[in-house]
Amino acid sequence: LFRALGEAVRPDSPAAVLVVIGFEGLKDYLESATDLEGDQLIVELGNRLVETVEGAGTIFGSRRGEFCVLCDGGLVAVRPILALVPAELDDVARPHGVRTSLGIALLPDEATLPTYALALADRRIRALSGEIRAKVR
Repeated sequence: LFRALGEAVRPDSPAAVLVVIGFEGLKDYLESATDLEGDQLIVELGNRLVETVEGAGTIFGSRRGEFCVLCDGGLVAVRPILALVPAELDDVARPHGVRTSLGIALLPDEATLPTYALALADRRIRALSGEIRAKVR
């Protein structure tokens, strides 16, 4: 992931979008589920993500219950994926009380370092997660 981000944040790199995909309620589900059930859910989410992205980006494995996708192209080109991913993953997640959230960073425009790109996308996913929690209450 960091190697790919290192290339994507270079000023002369073509436009790309880093998408961090997180799951509201996953921690609670994992605490109440067996290890096997938790692993199965994460594998199902990963498989559905692979089917949904279908070559539009490179998927990087789960980190802290999140996935990262580095998509080629600017925001306009990536927008259909950004709309499709939550709907597709929620089909798998919602029966377990889990909901999909996205955080993005536009590269190289918004970040000059891989760690900053991840931090920016993480900050945005946390802000969205807070909005989701407020709406649910």
